Amino acid sequence: MSEYELRSMAQELLERAKRDPDGFIELEKRGITVVQIGSLRISIARRPFADGMEITVVRPLVDLSLDDYDMAPEIRQRILGNRRGVLIAGPPGAGKTTLAQGLATFLADHDFIVKTMEAPRDLQVPDHITQYMALEGSMANTAEALLLVRPDYVIFDEIRKNEDFNVYADMRLAGMGMVGVVHAMEVHDCLQRFCDRVDYSILPQIINTVIFVVQGAITKMYDLELTIKAPEGMPGETHVRPVIVVRDHARQETEIEIFRYEGETLVMPLTRVAVEPPAVLEPAPVVAAAAAAPEPGENVAWKVAEKEVQREIGRYTSGPVDVRIISDNKAVVYIEDKDVPAAIGKGGKNVSAIVNKLGIGIDIRPHSELEAKKPVEEEMQLAGGIRIRIDKKQLTIISPENKGKIVDVFAGKEYLFTATVNEEGDILLAKNSTIAQEMIKRYNEGETIRLRPV
Repeated sequence: MSEYELRSMAQELLERAKRDPDGFIELEKRGITVVQIGSLRISIARRPFADGMEITVVRPLVDLSLDDYDMAPEIRQRILGNRRGVLIAGPPGAGKTTLAQGLATFLADHDFIVKTMEAPRDLQVPDHITQYMALEGSMANTAEALLLVRPDYVIFDEIRKNEDFNVYADMRLAGMGMVGVVHAMEVHDCLQRFCDRVDYSILPQIINTVIFVVQGAITKMYDLELTIKAPEGMPGETHVRPVIVVRDHARQETEIEIFRYEGETLVMPLTRVAVEPPAVLEPAPVVAAAAAAPEPGENVAWKVAEKEVQREIGRYTSGPVDVRIISDNKAVVYIEDKDVPAAIGKGGKNVSAIVNKLGIGIDIRPHSELEAKKPVEEEMQLAGGIRIRIDKKQLTIISPENKGKIVDVFAGKEYLFTATVNEEGDILLAKNSTIAQEMIKRYNEGETIRLRPV
């Protein structure tokens, strides 16, 4: 088809869109025009936007009602009840918009006032459902108008821009029922996009149901709940904190946790992937081969996991990576302090990707924390079986033969203080106390430290 014929066809389409009651010009900019005529979305591209004239027509392939989906009873119960923050997620072309159409029609049939926010307006819904587009180019303006209209439910198709996420959150917090549609390859991806734009602690108030769609079918439905607990995905001495738990509705098992760590919001998948040990080849009949066999009690799978974690974390660091596997699904990683932000990534993106890839929970900690845990001790042997141990915080006089007794402490012939030896044979002093500092000074000057029972 020649360019002249395409231009003539484009002109006819534009005139039809202006005349047809079901026709709209959704977008018109230099080089591109998008029109909606009934169920057909038509994109007309021309120079300079495109290198040539092109007309693309997109139409819906199927029209499904809510009852055609497997989890329809659970969804009906939720949207008719008080769980009115629904997010439909899935990859492009998975059937998210089709499900949104079914929800809109179902709600309208149950006497709810339903409106839609779309750009372009391509949802195939009954005529009594009014479809709104961006007012003066902004969905925020549309939201302000809808707050005055006060519908029961708003179907927000294609949440993409920062403004769209904020509008969805604002309308939901205003008490309006919302059904949002967002592109995401995994559930934690769409939750991460919301966490980057709103405070994660109010996420369950905005979204309490996530429906994941793949190839036109609902694969999973998730519940969001805010709890106070120690995150499962962060091993070690993790403090109790607010955690958003994302549960599989069918199995009621936690699959994702959302929490704050080191100033970043982490969306941590908890789905575990078993680390299979490498296949063990039959050893050749050579004596030296026996040396290559793992030592008794050595966990080969942990060794493999340790190397995998070290390699993945090492991509974001310039210093050494110290990996310590503490269980089949938990690892603690110590890296240089300056490398911690890069390893975690913005919003925990990097560490979440590694956790999702390897299927093992990772707790990233700075090397300075590891150094701080190392006991710094100095022990001195004195006359009469007395020892003095000095660590980071205290000075301990060790005299087992005087356990339970009250003793006077002397430096040379000079009396220093009186103390009680505990049942373990120790006298405990704060290292920075005047008495402890005086005793250390006298010892360094060569005076003999001795104890005399009272």
